[in-house]
Amino acid sequence: MRCPECSHQNTEGAWLCINCGEKLPRPETAEADLSSETAAPDESGRFAPKISENLRRLREQTERERAASERRPRKAAPSTPSTSLLGLPLTVWAAVAILIIAFVIVVSNLQ
Repeated sequence: MRCPECSHQNTEGAWLCINCGEKLPRPETAEADLSSETAAPDESGRFAPKISENLRRLREQTERERAASERRPRKAAPSTPSTSLLGLPLTVWAAVAILIIAFVIVVSNLQ
């Protein structure tokens, strides 16, 4: 089905044009609409994109939220604690060291 507003080819049975959002004529009303359009075509807004009211509101809301987020000061990244080595706390490294020492003692006693 071709959109009468922007001439975009849409799938059969579609209600709205996927390109411009214009309401597509229903099959039973298509003949009546086409005859009235050929008599007095409106060329002024033929190629101008038409956005539904809900999409316009959503775009405005998104722009307001984006502007508000740009005005907000950014939070500083959390600093890593000074008691860490290679990203792990020193308590973890101490536990690993104790396990290695215990392993070395056990292996040395086996010989």
